[in-house]
Parts: sequence; C-alpha cells; structure tokens
Amino acid sequence: MQRLRAEALGLNGSPELAVPIIERLLTEAGPDNYRSRALAAVAGLVASADVDRFGPPLYEALIHIRPPSARLALLQELRWCPPLPAHPVLGALASQATIAGQPVRPEDAAVHWLQQAMWPAPSSAVRMCACR
Repeated sequence: MQRLRAEALGLNGSPELAVPIIERLLTEAGPDNYRSRALAAVAGLVASADVDRFGPPLYEALIHIRPPSARLALLQELRWCPPLPAHPVLGALASQATIAGQPVRPEDAAVHWLQQAMWPAPSSAVRMCACR
C-alpha cells in the first residue's frame, strides 16, 4: 500500500514526499528480501526518476531473482515510469532482464521493448518501456 502511495505522490508532482516512503520500504525489506527491494526500487524510479538513488538497489535485487521471467514481471512495472535520464545502470538492468534468444512467451517481449527503448538513447532521456 505504501509503495502505491509513493508512486501516486511522485506521479502527481510530489516526488520529495515519495522518496522517504520508498527509502523506508527499502530499509524495512532488509538486504535479503530481493523481491521487496526490487518492488520498492521500481516504485522509487516511478515516483522520482532518480536513477542514481534507486537504479543500483534495483539492479542488486534483480541479480538474485530467478527465473529470468520473474525479473521481467518486476520490470514491467516500469511502464508507469516517466522518461529516465541516460545512465549506465539502465544498460545493466536490461542485461539482467535479457533472456538468451528470442522471447518464448508474450510477456518476455518486455525485455526486447526495454532494450529498444534504451538503444540508441534518444537525446538525454531513455524510455524504460514502450508499452504505454
């Protein structure tokens, strides 16, 4: 519930109110609750577009989540994200989400949308997902 509240605050123009909520969620999740940490970090990106703050925790959580399709399910929430500034962690996120070869299920196409949205990076912003 707090995650959704933070996203709503950020999307409605109050990211400064959303960030403390997200940081609290990351802290409460603890270092080994990778799914909760990933969900909180995604909410942080949606609410604030602060890749420096929320990109690394998302990446660090994703590398522990198996199978790759579970990573995709978490990353699909980025479809609500505002345009993000170009950042090296975005490429690392796409690499973590990538499944070898072509997608085998329709939801796995999200990886390819993610990659298409990131390369080449348009001017100074990168769309994390082309599924709006």
